[in-house]
Amino acid sequence: MKNLHIPNLEQFNTKLQQIRDAGISKLHFISDFDRTLTGKTKEGKATTTSWAIFTSELGQEYTIARQVLFDQYFPIENDPTLDPAYRFEQMSEWWKKHLDLLIDLHVNQKMIERIIKNEQIELREGVPYLFDFASKNNIPFLIFSAGIGDAILTHLKMKKLKTDNIHILSNFFTFNENGNITGFQKETIHTLNKNEVQLKNEPYLNQILERPNCILLGDAINDAQMANGIPHAV
Repeated sequence: MKNLHIPNLEQFNTKLQQIRDAGISKLHFISDFDRTLTGKTKEGKATTTSWAIFTSELGQEYTIARQVLFDQYFPIENDPTLDPAYRFEQMSEWWKKHLDLLIDLHVNQKMIERIIKNEQIELREGVPYLFDFASKNNIPFLIFSAGIGDAILTHLKMKKLKTDNIHILSNFFTFNENGNITGFQKETIHTLNKNEVQLKNEPYLNQILERPNCILLGDAINDAQMANGIPHAV
């Protein structure tokens, strides 16, 4: 494989052999969604994330407001020299302001379905095969995303990829009687609080307690913490 960097090949091969020796029954997957299961670029342009899909429907007002938030908070998200507590607080603020923007612009359930139907999200080429492999072998697969859970779930259902072994831990909207979003169902998940500790009240947790080996997929350094909080052998 091209562009594959393994800093410690001996350690990698040891872990790989441990996973093989333990077998599929001891394995589970944890994966980020945006730009991990989806691609990073297409035809030289950045791909659309589950947050950015609304640009196609909400127009310039949303696009400008969203960019202002991005320019303010993105440098903080990616500056490890800043105080961790401050960065955490700022990410919570960013996600809340973006959510409030969507509420003010009356984003609704039908809009999400319409956007997804228009192919605003595209999975990487090999992802359907990976899902099929995990499903056929009853391997729990956690999609752990700081994005929009409704968009992720809608996409997987439309592509007939949502199987019983796939669990999505993400930001799911609440809706009012008119179908407009009113907030998130649970505590907001942002890029700096993604870890398996949040699974403590999720049914998915029981599926992985006897599966100490984990394959983790992500595209950002903060994704490495998604497996924190629950002991893993590998």
